[in-house]
Amino acid sequence: MLLAKIKKELDSLYDDIREAAAAVEAAAEPAEPEAVQEAAPQEEEPQAAADSGEAPGEAQESAEQEAPAEEPPPIGPQETDYQAKGYHLDAALPPEKVVAAAEILSRYGFFIEAVTGVDWIDDGQMEVVYDFNHFDEL
Repeated sequence: MLLAKIKKELDSLYDDIREAAAAVEAAAEPAEPEAVQEAAPQEEEPQAAADSGEAPGEAQESAEQEAPAEEPPPIGPQETDYQAKGYHLDAALPPEKVVAAAEILSRYGFFIEAVTGVDWIDDGQMEVVYDFNHFDEL
């Protein structure tokens, strides 16, 4: 029960992040053409398609179908498998949201158990992991 309350409150910290992601996604979608233009004559397919016995264009279509589109990671706090990871909830937030998240957890009686820094040198990134704990509930 406590986990659901915390998850709901932490989820509210992601509203503006979701809006920004939706705006970026909308801007990336190609606009539909207003009028259908007459199809241009197609060039010959490469000899490899003819040699493989596939109809022209099939090789490209099957290759596109095989590669699944990479899904972006979910936005918001994610419940985890405690047995596998040792914690129940994972919330990745930008630095300006950390204090608000800590205040939410503090209201429910959580305390900071550990702070760990991870330097992703190759990516030029620094990650800070805050582990919170609760005396009464796991």
